[in-house]
Amino acid sequence: MGRKNVEYSRANLPDITLRWADCFSRSSSATQGDIDVLYMVIERFKNNDAKAVYRRFRDRGRMAPEGLSYLESWVETNFDRCFQLMECGDPGLIEEWAAHWRDLVEFEFVPVRRSKEAAAIIASEL
Repeated sequence: MGRKNVEYSRANLPDITLRWADCFSRSSSATQGDIDVLYMVIERFKNNDAKAVYRRFRDRGRMAPEGLSYLESWVETNFDRCFQLMECGDPGLIEEWAAHWRDLVEFEFVPVRRSKEAAAIIASEL
């Protein structure tokens, strides 16, 4: 609805793009870094090789930097994709974390909000 899509990406990791305009409420004056943002991280296992991902996780752990919080995850029953809910205020932390996995996983990062918050934001427009 007329929102400008502002993109943030780091030169050293150009294949990860986060859409900051989608992270904040329609009338919010918040800017990046002001608040923690929830992200639905969609991971597609390269070469359909979930075993390689699980092996690395077993051997090295999640490898998330401090400030990036893992909340929950779900895996497709056929092991093609994983959906992780993560939270942070600095998109650079997601990029730092993804760098440890990029050889095994293709990422999509979707800023999301809880349904209760979405309902409160949209209520004035109904």
